[in-house]
Amino acid sequence: MPNHWAVHLRKIVQKYCFFFKYTNFLTKKCKKIDFSYCTYQNKVVLLHTIMHQTTPAIVLSFQRHGEHGHILHAYTRASGRVNYMVYGAGSKRKSQGQFLPLSLVELTADIRPQRDCPTLSESRLIYLPTQLEGDMRRQAVALFIAEVLYRTLRHPLPDEELFDMLVSVLHEVNEAADIENVHIRFMIRFAARLGWAIDETEFPELLLIPTTRTQRNEQLDALCTYFQTHLDDWQLPKSIDVLREVFI
Repeated sequence: MPNHWAVHLRKIVQKYCFFFKYTNFLTKKCKKIDFSYCTYQNKVVLLHTIMHQTTPAIVLSFQRHGEHGHILHAYTRASGRVNYMVYGAGSKRKSQGQFLPLSLVELTADIRPQRDCPTLSESRLIYLPTQLEGDMRRQAVALFIAEVLYRTLRHPLPDEELFDMLVSVLHEVNEAADIENVHIRFMIRFAARLGWAIDETEFPELLLIPTTRTQRNEQLDALCTYFQTHLDDWQLPKSIDVLREVFI
């Protein structure tokens, strides 16, 4: 195919698939875009495009979908919240281990305009949190933070500064000595990043660092209520009950 057609096809984001009864069908690959095209009456007609995107991402949830598939909910640096279709990962422990809540991974996906969810083609773990394995307290905090993100970050709106903040939170979950208060500090920072910074004159109790189990649970409940008042249909994370039990 002439080079100028390749250049032209790379710039197209095709929203529809076209079918022609009499075609000479060919399949080609053009850098990071796969495109299928045909010749029809001496013209090149684009049938569909497949864009390949690779991006760092934070795992929010990994859920079974049907008999052989999973849906990976992730917050990506490139596109914000993205839900990926994952096939064949259910029987692979290595793949499942990459998709634990709050894991930092690199994802490569096939994005087709005619499909709602991109299909994951490759993944790898970027950061290995060595302290999480075997530590129920850190695992509970990671699960809670991932669930808060899952319920809050609902749209494909990229925010690189927010992504970098979440990466720092992941490191804190793995490394902090006072793990019992990491989720409290996270919710305070997260609210400020979303534009709902807590007013210290109006809600001074929400900015305190708790020292007892009772104080911690009360402050956590108050912070969740604060989120509910600022975001419609924000649901209380189910993992909050685990947090109440693991920290004395």
